[in-house]
Amino acid sequence: MIPFLTPRYLKKAKLLSKGVKRWLHYKEDLLSSDQLATVRRLGEELKVGIKAKNKEQVENVSAKLADACVEAVPPSENSKIGENVEVIFVALVVVFGFKAFFLKPFRIPTGSMQPTLNGIIATPVREWGDEATLWTEQDQEVIERPGIGKRIVDRFLFGTRYLDVVAEKGGTLVRPKVKTPNGQVVEGDYWQEVPGINFLNVIKLSLVTKAQALLADGSKLNVPVPKHVAIDPGSPFDLQRRFADGRVEEGEVIARGKVRAGDYVVVNRFAYHFRRPHRGEVFVFSTRDIPGIQLQDRRWGAIHYIKRLAGLPNDRLEIEIPEGAESSHRPVGQLNVNGRPAEEPGFRKVMSGENFYRGYNRYGPPIRLGEKQYAALGDNSYNSRDSRHWGAVPERNLVGPGSLVLWPLGPHWGFVK
Repeated sequence: MIPFLTPRYLKKAKLLSKGVKRWLHYKEDLLSSDQLATVRRLGEELKVGIKAKNKEQVENVSAKLADACVEAVPPSENSKIGENVEVIFVALVVVFGFKAFFLKPFRIPTGSMQPTLNGIIATPVREWGDEATLWTEQDQEVIERPGIGKRIVDRFLFGTRYLDVVAEKGGTLVRPKVKTPNGQVVEGDYWQEVPGINFLNVIKLSLVTKAQALLADGSKLNVPVPKHVAIDPGSPFDLQRRFADGRVEEGEVIARGKVRAGDYVVVNRFAYHFRRPHRGEVFVFSTRDIPGIQLQDRRWGAIHYIKRLAGLPNDRLEIEIPEGAESSHRPVGQLNVNGRPAEEPGFRKVMSGENFYRGYNRYGPPIRLGEKQYAALGDNSYNSRDSRHWGAVPERNLVGPGSLVLWPLGPHWGFVK
């Protein structure tokens, strides 16, 4: 059904269903078994009403479900979030309504589309004033921590933060109890990725993540950047490896350096209702039911990726390494579509090998697409997991083309190319 022809009560009900699903991810551990069962039961009843398009049932169940969620987490004296659960819940529904039916702001998390679009870029240093290698692997920059005035301007206009997280006291780190995908409770790593809420984001109510470790005395160490920047092996701050012995000393530097926010891209969710996808455009798609991706990240069920649309249904894609370049460290590979070099401007930029573009990296056999299948490639081919690794994107997963970079202000601000 075309979104703007959907009855209002169904739109609201679908948004409520999505909001409750995400709300449960954050509040599940605070609910009793009875409360959890009630919310889930009402959620299923709402889905049945939506499918049957039964207006009376949908409206009755929606009211009960909203009340059950608000009552399930009562106000807490020590929690501002707890005191405002109902306000936040309503805000989430409104935000998801905007996202679902109009233009969706999408944050670029990783560097797979650089230099076309920036992901989160972290440049760690031991001491302020040290020289550090940038993501290009070619340039050096002296990283200084500026005064408060410039830090404020850099943060709100250009998305740049200057992290300086130092342990106020020493202690022993504690391995928290975590749930595995099959529901088992086990001891986790010292550093975990946990959700946080950024109320200063004027684009949307952004559920961001941070790295967190627990000390034996109950206090916490927080580093406000995602897992792939702070925790993972080889990540810029590499916390899991650095604190593998489970100890932190007073005054020890946890994370210090310059962190640039990923670009916020506005995605046009209407476009593919009225036109076919275009080869060469930047697009967003859901990872639902793409096994190779789902095995990597099971936290939300379906998340979204942004890549360049490289292949249309029934296309054949192959990356060719120019003769004589096979022996070089990173040869500038060329993309062939149906036996001919890709002609679209986005591909030509990547294949130029200029302005920090490195060409395409050949990985695996040629990609052959079937009916209603698309191929996605990252512009940063040597640091991108895409259709070369996990195959085709089903047509039903397409969300829309990336239209413009809304924030931060900088060289990418404006229409996506």
